[in-house]
Amino acid sequence: MAEAAEVAYGPAISLAMQAALDVHTTLTSDLATELSIKRPHQHEQIRRDQVEAALTRMAEAQDEERTRRAELTPSPEQLQRQMAESREAAARSLRGQNGIAPTSE
Repeated sequence: MAEAAEVAYGPAISLAMQAALDVHTTLTSDLATELSIKRPHQHEQIRRDQVEAALTRMAEAQDEERTRRAELTPSPEQLQRQMAESREAAARSLRGQNGIAPTSE
């Protein structure tokens, strides 16, 4: 049976390696080296899974950032209102500097 397993999966691996694989934890450099030597296909699959997971996390973070920025971006109506308020404040300021009495609005 051990021989059949070695043919199917590759040479036997250490207990530390098996424990790391069982709990799907990040491999230390020594364990990664052992896995790449004894089970290169499984090592490559784990590497691909890690890259895919990282890309997924990056895409999720990008979506969250896009959503956050969209929430903070004023609508066109808000921008128009802010511009009008800014113009009115600037006009009041200029009238005050020039000694012109402000008009009641």
